[in-house]
Amino acid sequence: MQLRGANALITGAAGGLGGHIARALSREGCSLVLTDLAGDALDARAGELSSAGVRAVAFGADLADRDELGGILARAEEASGPVDVLVNNAGIELTAPFVDYTEEEIDKVMDVNLLAPMSLIRQAVPGMVDRRRGHVVTMASLAGRIAPAYMSTYGLTKAALIALTQSLRAEHVDDPVGFSAICPGFVRGAGMVEPLVEAGTEFTSSVPLTPPELIGAGVVKAIRKDLPDVTIVHRRPIRGLLAMYALAPRLTEQLLIRSGAPHIFSKTTRARGRI
Repeated sequence: MQLRGANALITGAAGGLGGHIARALSREGCSLVLTDLAGDALDARAGELSSAGVRAVAFGADLADRDELGGILARAEEASGPVDVLVNNAGIELTAPFVDYTEEEIDKVMDVNLLAPMSLIRQAVPGMVDRRRGHVVTMASLAGRIAPAYMSTYGLTKAALIALTQSLRAEHVDDPVGFSAICPGFVRGAGMVEPLVEAGTEFTSSVPLTPPELIGAGVVKAIRKDLPDVTIVHRRPIRGLLAMYALAPRLTEQLLIRSGAPHIFSKTTRARGRI
């Protein structure tokens, strides 16, 4: 897909990953519509991009509010024209033993991480199909492929997004509309990484940190090449591990336990992160 001149709608645009995705798309010549919770962070992001010469407009919206969610695409297209690229980036993380989650916490994670992307895709795709142009990028996670302890609800939503992307690609195989899932590992400065660092977690070659710039580059690559998924873990071959998990889950589980990865969140239960 040609990105120059395209209109891109990015949710969670005020967060760390949102900024890197926005900058990467702007360098490709996209005009941007940014949405997130209303506040100084969103205004600052729009100001930063506009001052760099990027055509960027922003508006506040709460993805957990069904009424606000239902009007996001219309607001974006009123501000900038038809949406060619939808980036479902907004997300929240909550670490806790599964049985300790409250109903309200489960609802919040499900609403923002899963139900909001599903709604936005349903809003955006019919127009993309009619115009015969468009791409949907959904930020999933490595936790959607192999979920660590204390991240059950987050991992569940990300696994569902991967499955949704796979199904949509099959459903629209004859349409000039693409769908991609981005699956990062631990990203420096995003999500639960800062609470982990504050709790004394040391990231090593066994559990590496990914530079956030790679996420923006991965989004661009996914759109240009219409890739089903882009799994991004810095300096660590991960697809072999994922293949091993499919073939020998018990052995892979033991290797992961020895690395310490499954229990990396044990020091941060009841902590929250914003992508």
